[in-house]
Amino acid sequence: MIEKARQRATAETRASGVPTKARLLAAAAELFGARGYYGTQVVDITERACTGIGTFYRYFSDKEDILRTLLKEFFEQMRGEQVAMRAGIERRPPLEQVEVVRETYRVILTALTGRPDISVTVFRFGYGVSERINDEIWGFVNTMAQDIATDLIRAETAGLLAVEHKDLLAHCVAGTVLQVAHKLVVDGSVTLEAGIETCTRFTLGGLAAFVTDTYFATMTPILRDLVSPRRAASADREAATVKTSAPAPAPTATAAPQPRRGSKGR
Repeated sequence: MIEKARQRATAETRASGVPTKARLLAAAAELFGARGYYGTQVVDITERACTGIGTFYRYFSDKEDILRTLLKEFFEQMRGEQVAMRAGIERRPPLEQVEVVRETYRVILTALTGRPDISVTVFRFGYGVSERINDEIWGFVNTMAQDIATDLIRAETAGLLAVEHKDLLAHCVAGTVLQVAHKLVVDGSVTLEAGIETCTRFTLGGLAAFVTDTYFATMTPILRDLVSPRRAASADREAATVKTSAPAPAPTATAAPQPRRGSKGR
């Protein structure tokens, strides 16, 4: 009975039209996320994908190879979204270039939270599995940092910023992304929008420390407004609250009305 049920499930899975390699990748991602990389065996993946072990080795050399393929495809997709978002950034007005910071965080954090199975695997088991896996993860991080360093060089060329250690600052920002993504995916203690907004404020607020003296008076207010675009509205609401909560002025004494000339009260 159990074997017939398994055969029926296998037939239904194959009839769904999903390619075998895609089924294996989906099964591996699900199991790695749920059981962990070390708690998952090749046979577990093949059973979940409703295929044989021999078929697995037709596509992948071992468990590490399927993990590497998962990470490579995931990072390439995320990278494609980043490239599309940054297209023509050097021709955009300065303020739009700065706003790319927020959109970069949105793309990366949305992708990581959208695939918690892969993200959890990266955060909990990715580092140290092998040099090849480390290369995939650090390759993505380094690419992200290179984008940031390129933006810093362009801002410095324009005379806006003066950053001595651009690569170091770029990796500081990239590390922030990974740490916030960990809070989002593993801890689940913050929302996606809170993560995007906090990263944006942290980065733009930090960049204010590198604004050149020439542009300090003009750039600092701009960065401040980008960090908190709702600041003016919040200040208006606070002022209105103070105004409405202020004690009402004491009523002034008024003279009693005088009787008109010729009245009986005279």
